[in-house]
Amino acid sequence: MKNRIPIILSALILLGLNANGQANKPSQHTKVKLIYSSDIYFPPDDPDDYFDLATLFATPEIDVAGVILDQQVYDRRPKSEGTGVVPLQQMFEISGRKAPYAIGLRAALKSVDDKGLDQPDSSQRGVEMILDLLRKTRGEVVLLTVGTERDIAAAFNRDPGLFRKRVSRIYMNAGIYGFPEGRIDVNLLKDRNAFIAIMKSGLSVYWAPCFGENNYETYWQADQGKLLESATRKLQNYFLYAFSKGTGKIGQAAGRAIADPLEFLERSLDLDELEKVYASSRNMWSTASILDAAGLKIYGNKQGGYASSRRPAGDFVREIKPYSFKKMKLYIDDQGRVHPTTPGNIEVFVFHKNDDDEYRNSLESVLKKKFGGL
Repeated sequence: MKNRIPIILSALILLGLNANGQANKPSQHTKVKLIYSSDIYFPPDDPDDYFDLATLFATPEIDVAGVILDQQVYDRRPKSEGTGVVPLQQMFEISGRKAPYAIGLRAALKSVDDKGLDQPDSSQRGVEMILDLLRKTRGEVVLLTVGTERDIAAAFNRDPGLFRKRVSRIYMNAGIYGFPEGRIDVNLLKDRNAFIAIMKSGLSVYWAPCFGENNYETYWQADQGKLLESATRKLQNYFLYAFSKGTGKIGQAAGRAIADPLEFLERSLDLDELEKVYASSRNMWSTASILDAAGLKIYGNKQGGYASSRRPAGDFVREIKPYSFKKMKLYIDDQGRVHPTTPGNIEVFVFHKNDDDEYRNSLESVLKKKFGGL
């Protein structure tokens, strides 16, 4: 057995895996090529998507290869790009970065192996872009979803071999671990078959349950004031535009004119209106997945501060582990419910919140710094 260990380790290295079977994290200066899928709308259905988009584009370790605008079903404009293009174009302006984007399939998958080919041509661009990017992008690609897995699953069903060859990880921010009382996940309800398809795909799935038993959940609450008070002017206006539904005034938007989204970014800060934004908390789910996808760790200093980086930097030398992904065998049923204690039929990496307070405090600190520099 001892003689086999070097052979096994050599095989893992060749496969790009570590001793736990995980894909190796990127080196210090390597950018992660990532395709991002988000159910972001304007006006926002859930404003946490706006925070996630800002986090993504404030993370220089990630090369955003493409963005899928998931479920643009609320957009009734003919021949529209989808309302999600409004915050996306704003973020391009704020960050100075751009990426190709496309709207995704409008209807839920009819089965676990549904390719979505019977849906309208106007909604096929998302799946087609995923496949095109995987074919032409050099090196491996990470996929990250903060909505449904609809377009990712349909693309996988059309060309599973391509996914197995080119996709190093899939981060899924959806679903529920076990049966925590009173919890539901909208992403799962909107497309159970897509969720099940990816969970059963055999790919390197990093599952980030929205809610779960025993701290197997990503959910946390952020203080919007802490995140945004020191953010750049354009970024604060980006959030005010979202929360005010484009009018600049928090509250009832009926009868108020909607401002041009890019021109709005250039406005002087309206502190009276922004104070209303600062005063609220925000339910959040996907922050840690984005950081992990980028290969970032959390480090602390002696003053109780936190920073995200791939290596210790400055006085941030003590690695903090407020969360982790654990490789687990689980059972998923035909409704997308995950049974932790039933003999498993899938094997995935599952997100675990290791320390509630440190999890919240470190993520708030990391986002504050990111938003202050965007």
